Amino acid sequence: MTIKKESEDKKRAQGRKTTNRILPWLIFVSLLLVIAVGILVFLVKNHAEAGKGSDLPIGAYAISGFDCDFSEAQRIHPFADGLLKVTATRVVFLSLSGNEIYSYDMSMEDPICVISGGTAFVADQAGFSYASFGAHGKIFSGSAPGNISFSTLSESGYAALIIEEKNANGAVMIIDPSGTVIAKWQSVESGYPVSLAFSPNGSLLSVSLVNTDGSHMQPNLKQLFIPDSSLGERPRDHAFVTPEYSGILPSISYKDEDRLLWSGISDVFFLSQGVLTRIDASFPNIISVVPAGGNTGILYSDGIGKQIKIGIVDNSLNVLEPVVLGNQIKSFSVFEKWIIVAVDDRLLLIDTNSCTIEKERAVDEDIIRLRLSSKDRAVIVTSSGVREIRLS
Repeated sequence: MTIKKESEDKKRAQGRKTTNRILPWLIFVSLLLVIAVGILVFLVKNHAEAGKGSDLPIGAYAISGFDCDFSEAQRIHPFADGLLKVTATRVVFLSLSGNEIYSYDMSMEDPICVISGGTAFVADQAGFSYASFGAHGKIFSGSAPGNISFSTLSESGYAALIIEEKNANGAVMIIDPSGTVIAKWQSVESGYPVSLAFSPNGSLLSVSLVNTDGSHMQPNLKQLFIPDSSLGERPRDHAFVTPEYSGILPSISYKDEDRLLWSGISDVFFLSQGVLTRIDASFPNIISVVPAGGNTGILYSDGIGKQIKIGIVDNSLNVLEPVVLGNQIKSFSVFEKWIIVAVDDRLLLIDTNSCTIEKERAVDEDIIRLRLSSKDRAVIVTSSGVREIRLS
């Protein structure tokens, strides 16, 4: 009995020694598991936050800017290296910190502002007056012979207006960069002019019209060739296109000097060398058509109350897979192949070569308008002020 008891005691002692040797390893492995889980949670959290965008106040990324109230912010347009403030009585060029650089008195009932390159064109949409501005002051001003309803501007400083005209459906007036009116075309039988667009180099002006004289709405597109005004030549007819289509096609977006997209509520046509073809893609409710570096971004939804998407028609007319953006577009801007979109409470930077969201940033202020000055920098006008921010 004694021998057996000693044997059992030895076994228990050996078991305790084995347990004592294993216990440190169990503790070590457990600690490794806890650390690994902690690292995994940290990485997943950071990945989710990176995908969602930063939640820091937009002011935390501001390089420059100033505060103002909502009514003042509505009148401010990012322009050149500063801002253009357009009111019913004055046009003021400001620095990004809010300091006045120059001003020009101009009486308007319903001012509109169009910006292209280093030129801004301001016109009274309920009146006759207009003026062109650069970073150093007023370039020219004038008065149209009829009420202005639409204006556009080329990168080289040519301006074009749609104006009311007696005994006609409307007229298009073309103004060269010095302020000289070089042409006025009256639309008598072609329909009502609804929109205008210059080609990238400004050599062509396209006029979208709609004729309502028949049993249906017939869209037409008239193109005018714009020669160099310094050569003494006058603008002349270039092309006239009538598609087999009923409806309004108000949006004109050039891909290059000879090719453009002509769009309506849900249909997109491609015009090249006088030949018009329909793009075979579904865009049920088109909001805006945006040219960007040879590509064209189409902002649209699948219907009222549906989320807004962007589809890209690339330079070869391939339609890339669309990306869902959100519910409410506030503003957008283009720099080279990049489109920045303010949607809901976010800023999205989109690469139009791939139709992908390159960068995303949460914003805590209501954005009114913005300008993308480079891939990594933007000027935004919000309900509470102006902010120049870094996107990287």
